[in-house]
Amino acid sequence: MATLLDCTTRDVLAIWHAHGLCFEGELLLRRGDPVTGSLRLQAGTDQLIHAGFNQYLPALLAVLAEGHAAAGQYSEAHVAIDGALARSNHSHGLWCLPELLRIKGEITLLADPANDQRDAQKHFLASLDLAQQQGALSWKLRTATSLARLWRDQKRVAEAYGLLGSVQACFTEGDGTADLATASRLLEELAVGQRGGQP
Repeated sequence: MATLLDCTTRDVLAIWHAHGLCFEGELLLRRGDPVTGSLRLQAGTDQLIHAGFNQYLPALLAVLAEGHAAAGQYSEAHVAIDGALARSNHSHGLWCLPELLRIKGEITLLADPANDQRDAQKHFLASLDLAQQQGALSWKLRTATSLARLWRDQKRVAEAYGLLGSVQACFTEGDGTADLATASRLLEELAVGQRGGQP
């Protein structure tokens, strides 16, 4: 990461320097530093917006939104994810739209878990529908996991188990991936819940 940033400090490579800031920010987020990570991502995405370079920008703004949410900065998180959704729709860059909608739902829940469950579910269902249309199984799994958690919290355990189990069953490889591992753990929890807490 340092090499990328060092080698792109010249004006001619400013776009790649901005991407380097974004990648560094995401790495910091994944390592548990949402405040510094969000600052790096904000600097990088601001530079990309200023330069009019929109390729991958919705996905980078989505990561920024997650960083703000992890830092408890929910207003900033909403601004970032709404910007990502607007840019995705405007540019017809719909490849990551299911994930953007999922993140919007997650931020909605984090900001006001008691009152915004209906709005969050609306975003999750829209994400699932679009992922199905696109044949985007990985996005579908992530959203099914998010929606299953919401339904678990609403005591809709059987529905949560049915949804997540049906999506996970579509996978024939990738058992070691983080998303499938997360889904498997949640399915085990839901299975216990269906049995009334008995192991």
